[in-house]
Amino acid sequence: MGINGPDAEADAEAFVEAAWHFKDILVDTSSLIVLADIGALETAARLWRLATIAEAAEEAGPELRAQLGMTEQQGGALDPADSAARPRIRIVPAAHAAHAAHAAHAAHAAHTAHAAPTVPSTQGLMTKRMSTDQKLVETAKSHRWPVLAEDRKILIAAEEAGLVCFDCLVAIELFKALSAAGQAAYPRWHSKITERNTYTAYRRSWAEQIAIALQKLM
Repeated sequence: MGINGPDAEADAEAFVEAAWHFKDILVDTSSLIVLADIGALETAARLWRLATIAEAAEEAGPELRAQLGMTEQQGGALDPADSAARPRIRIVPAAHAAHAAHAAHAAHAAHTAHAAPTVPSTQGLMTKRMSTDQKLVETAKSHRWPVLAEDRKILIAAEEAGLVCFDCLVAIELFKALSAAGQAAYPRWHSKITERNTYTAYRRSWAEQIAIALQKLM
């Protein structure tokens, strides 16, 4: 989504329209840490069903996993409707880019169909070498879940995959608009997040566009 061109307003409004329907959100490790640090995690967990993959949870460490209330669930099953009984963060099985690896292998096979193969199949290597970031994006793709990430590489990969994606700076704008608690806590959250994180002008401007779109469409 562009933020400086003539489509910036339309892009921001399209994002906000999509945000009204957010339910399950796949979150990277950095976002979990940021939301917990500024005190916004509880609000996020009340608004959405937060999930991450085991590899990202492992990066968080055992103490933070316990603090965040991470609970593993097989198959990414939805939590009970009762939010009090729901873990704040679900750990769902990671997708391993089977489709991407299969497509690459098929292309390689087609290319070498009439010639003797000179290199082994790369399918296993592609899967083995997938990073946590790649697994996170592939998992979001498999569920068609929006992605909340602080990592620029994850945001770019998610956008290229056609997924809705946003960072914590945008998230707190949504919290402000969607909950009374978020509205009350927003000044504190915004102050904390901009003190602890350095955002590019691009990302700051996009968050501002979202704030304007929220005010317009509320």
